[in-house]
Amino acid sequence: MVVGEEERGSDEKDKHNTGTSSSSSCCDTDKSKVEQLDSSKRVWIKFYEQALTFVEEEETSSNNNNNNNSNSNDAGDDDKKRLNQRIIVTLETITRVLFGLDSERKSWAVLYGKGTLELIVALVNKQQLGCARSDNDNNNNNNNSRKLHFCVIKALKTCALRNPPGRSRCRSAGVFTVLNDLLEFYIQAEDAEMANEALTTLAAICLGDELNSLQGAVESQKHIDAASHIFSVDANPSMHQKIMYLKALFETMRKEQSDLLKQIEGDEGTFFSRVIEMELELRNGSQNILLAKEKWILLADAESNYDRCLDMLLIQNDYMSVTRLLQPIYVEIHNKRATLRLKAGNALGCIEDLDVLLEQKLLSTSQRFDGLKMKATAYLQLERNDDAREALGKALLMKQGDPDVTSQLEAMDKST
Repeated sequence: MVVGEEERGSDEKDKHNTGTSSSSSCCDTDKSKVEQLDSSKRVWIKFYEQALTFVEEEETSSNNNNNNNSNSNDAGDDDKKRLNQRIIVTLETITRVLFGLDSERKSWAVLYGKGTLELIVALVNKQQLGCARSDNDNNNNNNNSRKLHFCVIKALKTCALRNPPGRSRCRSAGVFTVLNDLLEFYIQAEDAEMANEALTTLAAICLGDELNSLQGAVESQKHIDAASHIFSVDANPSMHQKIMYLKALFETMRKEQSDLLKQIEGDEGTFFSRVIEMELELRNGSQNILLAKEKWILLADAESNYDRCLDMLLIQNDYMSVTRLLQPIYVEIHNKRATLRLKAGNALGCIEDLDVLLEQKLLSTSQRFDGLKMKATAYLQLERNDDAREALGKALLMKQGDPDVTSQLEAMDKST
């Protein structure tokens, strides 16, 4: 791999992640692969599949209930209480299990299947909890809703903390919509504890992720301003520390991305929708490779995913000319397409993608080293041994004495 394993989750981490658009593909994990995983991952797979089945069963049950008007209101209330309790237990389990994992296992778990963030959002949406309460709601119902919302916020925060791939996934999972709804409701309700938890989670999502920070600056600033006016500093010092941090972060993003904000002014939602579309295309491309059975068909589909992503980035919307925020996506597209093309036997196409990254100096030292090694492999497929030797020589200058590069060069010398 050339780029992006820390920021966006690597293919290696996803090699047991079998999620697709169909739930059956997501949960039909090959037994031999599961047996090779450590105990924490096996536990997570079992829990995740049960939770996903619960969400899908509830969706079916909800549809059936909507078509059956014979249920009494009392029975409906009891069912809702039981459902809320089960959702709360599921959310608390997510928080507890993820909190105990190291960073590698946590990233793997959050990205597994259809995604843990997506599961959390589905648990909220399927129950249609929202944040609105009618005047007829009693205190017990309000407390139940509050507890459930608290569990949602904690679970979202746990997915994002010390987990760059999890933070990146927040955009496409719809986390901002859920979190902004909760912020708006509990700030208006003057519930300092819940507002503080939601602000803490917003800070965790934005910390270290500039695209999230920009989205927060565009979509969440009004909630930050409202909280700063409604809640006093003396009574809520911890909350105001977060408010000050978020205000400073969002102001910095607006200054740094002023050219982009001018270009998308009045249509900011379209920009973030485009980013999500590109991220989904990248994910679909990876899944087509991982799930390849009819090899050439799915590999071709994956290349089409990367082609469409590049088209959205450079042709449909020329965002790259006004911001560097999309550079990681640009690098990832070329990197993954290069890897795919090499696997499919298109060595020239692989070299073409790598040259874009190498010539534009978009890679870190370690990424450039990996790119040169991949380029040498592509040259060897083309039987261009001199070019391969040159690429390996450049790599060796970057990591003198590297055993893999050294052995490859020695093998080439012996064959000549």
